Amino acid sequence: MQQVAFVTVTGITQAPLVTSAPSVLEWAAYIAAGVMGLKTAKTSATSRLSARNLKATEYYMNCSPNSKISAALALQARRVALLSGTALLSTMLCLGGGLPAQAAPSPADPATSATPEPATSTTPVPNPSGAPASAPDPAPTDQTAPQPEPGQIDMAALRAEIGKDGAYLGQGVKRRAALFAKQSNASSLNAISTEAANTWMAPGVQGLDVSSHQTTVNWAAQYSMGARFAYVKATEGTTYTSDYFGTQYGGALASGMIRGAYHFALPGVSTASAQADFFVNNGGGWSGDGKTMPPLLDIEYNPYASLGNTCYNMSQAAMVNWIAAFSSRVLARTGRLPMIYTTTDWWSQCTGNSGAFSNQPLHLASYSRYVGSMPNGWGTYSVWQYSSTGPFAGDSNAWNGDLASLQKFASTADGTVPTPSITSLGDVVAADSSGVLWDYPATGGATFRPRRQIGAE
Repeated sequence: MQQVAFVTVTGITQAPLVTSAPSVLEWAAYIAAGVMGLKTAKTSATSRLSARNLKATEYYMNCSPNSKISAALALQARRVALLSGTALLSTMLCLGGGLPAQAAPSPADPATSATPEPATSTTPVPNPSGAPASAPDPAPTDQTAPQPEPGQIDMAALRAEIGKDGAYLGQGVKRRAALFAKQSNASSLNAISTEAANTWMAPGVQGLDVSSHQTTVNWAAQYSMGARFAYVKATEGTTYTSDYFGTQYGGALASGMIRGAYHFALPGVSTASAQADFFVNNGGGWSGDGKTMPPLLDIEYNPYASLGNTCYNMSQAAMVNWIAAFSSRVLARTGRLPMIYTTTDWWSQCTGNSGAFSNQPLHLASYSRYVGSMPNGWGTYSVWQYSSTGPFAGDSNAWNGDLASLQKFASTADGTVPTPSITSLGDVVAADSSGVLWDYPATGGATFRPRRQIGAE
């Protein structure tokens, strides 16, 4: 009787050893495994092997026909070094019956296995079979706040969130600062916040910004404290106008301040041009009279759950295009590019740290004694919003310069300011392309002084 051994190569599954005399079918399986393994070994082996040991593709041993199955035979092994240095070719001689070999556990009975079950891991496991490995399950996502798809905004829910007062300059910044302070419990941070609320002022010309969240503002007192300019919220999105805009805008001017209007942008709601027109039509105009700050675009952290994520569910490229379109429309309507209010963090996250707006003034929010790093494109700031807790009403701001430079900044156009198409020795009242009325005071020489928006004061 001939006994046939089978071979195993590292990386190929080994057939189980047996503890009883193999059947004809089992011998056939062993022979097939040996042939396959030896074919692999022959293509890789570099060690010398005798023709007797590798006759054809089988490795076998002649045994006496009279041998009894229960007789113990010696186990012979040979190793062949492979080119990779890691594969191992072993040959085994076995005789069914009396060999003390341990039976392999059945896959259907894992409880009998002595090998521990591998621990779950997110690291991809090498796949020796060459079949595509299945990708690891994605990380769990927060399902508590579903994100609306673009174009699927629930306007009724948005109006309810906006309410009667809407958002305000730095609302998202304040929330993030409060959350950070709560998580850090830093006593030094609390000390700075308390001190800033009482006494500290950033360098430069002082100013403030207010909205309908500040229903009463003592403008004379703010001026006495040193404030020389103010921004007042006029609009938000395409539906909200502040009920307090007229009194606040006029009160700032009456106290002697240079005042301007700001728009809280909701870029996921409508086109940029629609919001720019809504803003200019409801107080966001500009005049080179030296008393009017440029229009201000408040573009910051999304405060409303109905509008999606921090960036209003917009891509960075889409956000950059939206800001550019808004700015171009305001310039065409007023002759002035809007100042951009934002934070370095939001700008990096939602515009990809775009450097495309370096020709527009920057109103930077940073609640600290140190202004910190600038968003890409700006070497410095024009206005710094340094505190939300005082010393001024609303938020406290500082112009990066002296009063003379602020006055020049307020009166300098960025483009062509629309003028009447007629000449007149007297004042002219004209409507622009959006129906907004402007008063063009005459100089007496067929020219006009800086225009004033009718109804804005």
